[in-house]
Amino acid sequence: GIKVADSATPTVEGCSIHDNDGFGIFCTGLSGGKYLKNEVFANSNAGVAARGSCVGVFEENKVYNGKQGGFWLEEEAKCQLIANDIYQNQKSGIQVGGHADPLVVRNIVRDGLKGGIVVHDHATGQFLNNEIMRNTMAGVGGTDFACPLFHSNIVKDGRGGGIVLHENCRGIFEKNQVIGNTHAGIGLKGNSNALFDGNYVSDGTGYGVWVQERAVSTLQNNVIERNMRAGVVVTDNANPTLAMNIIRDGKHAGLLIRHNATGRFRQNTLS
Repeated sequence: GIKVADSATPTVEGCSIHDNDGFGIFCTGLSGGKYLKNEVFANSNAGVAARGSCVGVFEENKVYNGKQGGFWLEEEAKCQLIANDIYQNQKSGIQVGGHADPLVVRNIVRDGLKGGIVVHDHATGQFLNNEIMRNTMAGVGGTDFACPLFHSNIVKDGRGGGIVLHENCRGIFEKNQVIGNTHAGIGLKGNSNALFDGNYVSDGTGYGVWVQERAVSTLQNNVIERNMRAGVVVTDNANPTLAMNIIRDGKHAGLLIRHNATGRFRQNTLS
């Protein structure tokens, strides 16, 4: 569709970019620019891809029906994604990898055939006030030493879980609402070591929080309520720290510890 390279800084506004054999919009090198209110759909690769040290601003675009996902950011890209509607893509709505460090604010990421937002391969980034819902896999996924900040997002109705971290994922997850997800609202495994502070986790069809496979994360000041299985389960050699959480009104145990798990549990309220 559109390729922007080197140090180009165009303004692309109100375009319809669709049915291309590659990416819809492809930004690389030191390119920047503004991409406003475009409709990007049905492209063979990702709707929007940013590589190199791209610093483009993508605002109020519709990105949908991409055969390889919505946004694909990698290789130290530092783009801003603001108030985009990203939906019904065949892979992740937003995929961030390879040391990319974007700012992702007030987007709607919905109805994807795989995950909502996936952060991997040492990527970082700030993800603020997004609504992530009804994705086939996890609403938010983190892996391979990713270390993002997720603050004040709504993650709901995911069919593969709410927030799922594994393979040494780090990061900070604070003041998110994780509601009505299938499987775990928050799932931690594979040596993940993140901080979860002040989140609200409720009304899931499985566990509220599931910590397993040597995960050592810290969960503090969270409210975990009305989940169909245990509020928090710690299993399979996990060793988390839980402090000052409220765990209540679940259909099974508030806190279940089993299968060689350890952990520290301090000043929690279970009712």
